[in-house]
Amino acid sequence: MISKKMLLDNTGKDISAKLKKINYNLITYLKNDNDKSISELISGNIQEFEDENIINTKEYLLANCFELIKVNLPKCINVGNYAFRGCTALENVNLPECTDVGSYAFYNCEKLKQFNALKVTKIKGYVFMGCKSLLSVEVPKCINVGEYAFSGTSLLNVELPECTNVGMSAFEECTALSNANIAKCIELEAWAFQSCKSLESIELPECINVGSAAFKGCTSLKKIELPKCVTLENTVFQSCKSLSVITLPECAEINSYTFLYCSALETVDAPKCIEVKNNAFERCNNLKNVNLPECVEVSSQSFLLCTALSKIIFQKIEIMDVNAFQNCSNLETLIIKNDTKVCSMYRSGTNDSLSGTKIASGNGYIYVPDKLVQQYKSANNWVKYANQIKPLSEYTE
Repeated sequence: MISKKMLLDNTGKDISAKLKKINYNLITYLKNDNDKSISELISGNIQEFEDENIINTKEYLLANCFELIKVNLPKCINVGNYAFRGCTALENVNLPECTDVGSYAFYNCEKLKQFNALKVTKIKGYVFMGCKSLLSVEVPKCINVGEYAFSGTSLLNVELPECTNVGMSAFEECTALSNANIAKCIELEAWAFQSCKSLESIELPECINVGSAAFKGCTSLKKIELPKCVTLENTVFQSCKSLSVITLPECAEINSYTFLYCSALETVDAPKCIEVKNNAFERCNNLKNVNLPECVEVSSQSFLLCTALSKIIFQKIEIMDVNAFQNCSNLETLIIKNDTKVCSMYRSGTNDSLSGTKIASGNGYIYVPDKLVQQYKSANNWVKYANQIKPLSEYTE
């Protein structure tokens, strides 16, 4: 066990308990090649750390220095892991030359309100997690934000013009965050903005992949741009109750529970989507307009309880799983334009793809290519709707 170090003045009196300000020369003496933090080596309540020569700060350097208020390191380029973790009084940080901020570097610095590091290119995991007073960051050159980096902070806006990757839960539960601009982001990992309840809009013009639950619980989200997105993982927009329109021009598939409880969603446009997986639009009870011209498969309960949906058109559908449109109580028109084969419809017990719809109750119609009408009327699981199957040539708006 390392005992507390003594610092003597010119009279020989120990002044370590009264020490308020520290620089790196003194730190080097105190640490003496061990890995203890300064708070473990002296009994003084360090309030300021200033040094004009330091380039790198080691791990745990000033961790848990509870009185530390100010850090000024004008030449520092690297902040080590855990360097200022738990400095609960820290308010001011100046790192104008810093390019790399290590994991947990400012973890739980509860009073830190602002962080400006104009040359930082990488913010690693958990750096500002628990910095509940953090209102703004200025890191215009940052290209990577690590997992949980800003989770639980009070950020109001996010501008990351050069960032290409946002890590898992990076902004999770930033409940004051209203806008985000990450124009060059390609990969948005799971839970990245989960429960950002004030987030209203976000621009992701280059994003290709959006991870699971990335925007889950963003109840104020009204607008999102994803012109290049190819993959949406499970539950991405679950409970985004203000989202009314979604356009996904490049998306190839819509995964399970992606839009579950999106109660304001009215319009979906996904012209290249080939598969809608189970429960993807469950309880989107205002959904009225669905454009899926390339879709070949709709899985179980994909549109469960979409009670406002009255009509849906499929150009290339081949498979409709059991309960695909379960309890879409207003669905009265199903249009199938694929003239190469009869779409396979599955059932389980007494339930089929259309259970709980107006069509199932005998109050709607199914329109299919003229040349396939008789095949549909005799096909397995379609036969019960034989009297409601009509040729496309008879359909009128």
